[in-house]
Amino acid sequence: MVQRREKVLSQLPPRTYGFWTCVFVVAASMVGSGILMTPGRTLAETQSPAALFIVWTLGGFLALCGALTVAQLGAALPHVGGDYVFVRRAFGDATAFVFGWSCLLFTFSGPLALIAVMAVDYIFPDNKAIQGTNATLIATGIIILFTLLHSLGQNESAWIQNMTTLVKLLIFLGFAAAGFLTQHGSYEHFASGAPIAAVGGWSLVAKHLTYAMYAYSGWNGAGYLAGEVRDPERTLPRSLIVGCVLVTALYLLMNAVYVYAISASQLAQTDELDVRRIGWLAGEILFGKQVSHVLSIIFGIGLLATISALLFTAPRIAFMMARDGLMPEPIGWLHASRNTPIPATLLVGGLSVIMLWSGKFNEVLDFTSVGLTALGGLTVASIFPLWWKREVEWPFRLPLFPLPPILFLAITIWTVVLATAEAPIPGLGSMGAIILAIPLYSIYRWTSRGRSSGSSDDQTHEPSPTQSMEE
Repeated sequence: MVQRREKVLSQLPPRTYGFWTCVFVVAASMVGSGILMTPGRTLAETQSPAALFIVWTLGGFLALCGALTVAQLGAALPHVGGDYVFVRRAFGDATAFVFGWSCLLFTFSGPLALIAVMAVDYIFPDNKAIQGTNATLIATGIIILFTLLHSLGQNESAWIQNMTTLVKLLIFLGFAAAGFLTQHGSYEHFASGAPIAAVGGWSLVAKHLTYAMYAYSGWNGAGYLAGEVRDPERTLPRSLIVGCVLVTALYLLMNAVYVYAISASQLAQTDELDVRRIGWLAGEILFGKQVSHVLSIIFGIGLLATISALLFTAPRIAFMMARDGLMPEPIGWLHASRNTPIPATLLVGGLSVIMLWSGKFNEVLDFTSVGLTALGGLTVASIFPLWWKREVEWPFRLPLFPLPPILFLAITIWTVVLATAEAPIPGLGSMGAIILAIPLYSIYRWTSRGRSSGSSDDQTHEPSPTQSMEE
């Protein structure tokens, strides 16, 4: 029994993932409920197609700057846990504890809850019986299902992720391409709407940029798998950049279809549920009611790939935190034959269900968006202490360094400050939840009885001879 426990604690997942799995993880992590939900709210509140495209173009630019930075960090520190590993090496255990727990809350559990609700909304678009508590119950079942699926094994997780992502991308591309061919929209919608200054100015743009960054979150998705990727020095930078660019192009295309389908003034007079389901609403206008129902169900099924991606990557943070003594030791156990962090996966699934039942949809969205944006800034900021310390080698160097991370941080700070000024309660609530983790770290350190046997600083994880599932 003792030998088995030591094996479980010393074991790390083998390096089996290649370029396409990493690209699919980035794409699946990014393309989710955000693009089917937040553009409607932005267009309805700003009354400006120009503001919509500014928000989503700026979001794509930020995501690319972040992806380039994480590509350099991941190539230098190719360990399981991604962002958490970077922050710990740069700022130490206390900041890593705050960051890790906050990530589990804002980057994963909150979005997982929202996406599960959106999946139910889209799969059952007109079913009055599946709303409120019933919808939440079905969303809970979806989270539990994918939690169990990602506990099956490393190869099974990658196969599930690749297939669901490929189907989802084809769905979105097909919708965007067919939408313009119907000729049931109007190009005049692009020139309509009020000037940005007349509808709230740049503080409102900043608020909606946090929503866009919620949709763009996942630009760092492959970084969480860095310790399980073959040839990470080459694979991570290529997959992060390719995934981010492809998703940005897809997002701008989807937003163009929405504006083509419905004007900002029409959307402002639409009820909140349909604004939240702008993908379904645009489909109904462009393709008719019967076809839109089919599209809605297909979109809902496509959202399952994002749920899968988040439950695929999030446990890696909890897993490495436990290995570093910043979480209870059992969270860092790896199944001896399946090579999956089952306790960490169950933890993320459980936190997501708690978030799902914690408040109304818009309350959870507002609460998580600002915190998620701030945590992305901390991830990117970790490159500077590591660069100054000169403790790591940089096999990949991002172009024009240090300009991309500086731009990312400047726009992130601007966004968080103005978004909090626009909506103080959720913004301050997000910041308060992050700050609350600081005394929790002291309490945990005081009550814990020692550190685990592993550390992300000491990983000498060489590529496994395990045969890859992809070529």
